[in-house]
This record gives sequence, C-alpha cells and structure tokens, in this order.
Amino acid sequence: MADDKMAVIKLAEIRENKAALREVDRTSTAYAELVDSIAAEGILNPILVREAVDEETGASYFALVDGLHRVAAAKDAGISEIPALIKDIVAGKALIAQWMTNFHRIETKPHEYAQALRRMLSAEPTLTITELAGRLTIAASFISQRLGLLKLAGPIAKLVDDGKISLVKAYALAKLPEEEQGNFLDLAMTAPATDFVAQVQEREKAIREAKRQGKDAKPIEFVVVARIRKMKDMQAELENAQYASEICDSEDQIAGFKSGVMWALSLDEATVAQRKAEFDARKLAKEEATARRVKERAAKKATKAAEDAVKAADAAAKYEEEAATAAASFES
Repeated sequence: MADDKMAVIKLAEIRENKAALREVDRTSTAYAELVDSIAAEGILNPILVREAVDEETGASYFALVDGLHRVAAAKDAGISEIPALIKDIVAGKALIAQWMTNFHRIETKPHEYAQALRRMLSAEPTLTITELAGRLTIAASFISQRLGLLKLAGPIAKLVDDGKISLVKAYALAKLPEEEQGNFLDLAMTAPATDFVAQVQEREKAIREAKRQGKDAKPIEFVVVARIRKMKDMQAELENAQYASEICDSEDQIAGFKSGVMWALSLDEATVAQRKAEFDARKLAKEEATARRVKERAAKKATKAAEDAVKAADAAAKYEEEAATAAASFES
C-alpha cells in the first residue's frame, strides 16, 4: 500500500465505522455551529482514513478512522469533497487507531469509555492493560477502574453517563453484585460521596464475609434518605395545596407553604427574574454571534466578488490588448 498521503476525496467514497466511540448528535448546538463553520470556511482539519476493499464486491473505498463529526457536518453543509490524510493502517488495528484519536476528548462518557476499552482489548487478545495504558499515556489503575464500570446494571450505567451519579460513587457501586446495586440507587443520587462510599464498602464487606461463611448476607436495613419529590407532584401541590391544607391551620400558613414550593421549583419572583436575565443574556449573545457570522460571510463573499471582478477586468484588458496587437499585425 502506498505511503501516507494528503488528498481531497469524495464523501461518497467514505464508509463510517459502525463501532464509533460516539454517535453524532445532530441536535446539539456544537454540531450546528460546526455545520455553519464548514459551510463558511470549509474543512480546516483533515480527517483520517485508510484505503480498504469491500470483501463482497471488490470495490475500493476509504474507511473512516477519525473525523466522524466533520464528515457528517460536511454532508449536512452540502459539501461533496473533504481533505483527508490517507494513512497506511492494518485493518485489524484500525479500530484501535480510531478510538485512540478520540479517547481523551471531553465528550466521551464514562461508560462509553469503558466499553471502548473493552473493545480495544478484545481487538488485540494479547494486549495487556499495562500495554494499553502505555499507548494511551494513562495509568493502568485508571483503566482497571473504568473497566469496572462495565459491571454496573444498564439503567445505573446510563445515570453515570448522564452525570446523575458521580464517578467516585459509580466505582464503589460497581463492586457490588448487580442485584444489590439497585438498593443503593437513591443514596448514589443524594448522599455525600464519602458517606455513600463508606456504606457501600460496608455492604461489600458484609457480602464477602457472608460468602466466606457459606451464608447469605443479611438484608439491608432501611435508612431514611432525603430525596427531591417528582416535578409533577410539586406542581400539583402548588396548584391544589392538598398537602398544605392537611398540615396548615390558616390561609397564611398555606400561602407560606406554597411560597416554599415555588422556591423549590425555582418559580419565586427573585429566581424567575434571575433566570429571565440569564436567558436574555444568552439570547443576546447568540444573536450577536449569528450576526457576526453573517457579517463575516458577507464580507468574504464581497471580497471574493471583488477579486473575481479584478480578475475579469484583467482578463478583458489582456484580451483587448491581444486583439489590438493582432489587428495591428494584420494591417501591416
């Protein structure tokens, strides 16, 4: 295969990797801005591809290694070609190369990260955690911790990826049997990390000790944990004051109770005013940014039009000069 090279290739000749580390979120603001940028400026950072051949049809194509978001945005921007670095990568190592180009980006979610680690280790059966750590320039203990997240139950893993359960708590929770994890879900979302980790470690110790003795661990005792009520329940109470009527003795007390609910829902006057001010500021900033992009695009178009006009004028003048020279030669 030829040496690595730069080229402009057709998007139609690129095939995306179905096992990409992250999917493209076309609804995000960052993606919309990327589409706008590419439409105005083109692709400034080349993608990475490798040459491949379809085993069934024998057709040649480019397998995408890095640049999924740029490829998607280029398509949405109506662009048909894209600059690319065509790298000589052995097919068996292409997935690892792709993941490594994306691995340290902030958008990668913890459980996605763990799944990618497992795929990388599976892609090279002889690859050890220590060797992988060297390639990624991270600690082997960090990789082991992330791989531990794969032991989390599916719904809990999603809460971790959504940022509703911190990684410190997730690491502790992953050490429990899957059937035990749900018992600590409320604590994971509400309790301080130090208290939560201590309780989980205590439960883990109890399970280990019971197993050593050939017994089942004792059931978990009930512990009262503060938990925010569902939004719909709080809104219903704000409208109907059913619970307030049961515990309050006067209209003034009910009004005070409802004021507390409004504060909890961020609907009190001061909070609403602050939220509106923040909304107006974000809206203004977005409008200014949009106006700036429009102005920049218009300026570039005007500059290009002026350059084209100068070129056309130069070409016309050159043509007239050549015509005059030819006419003079003909007359003489």
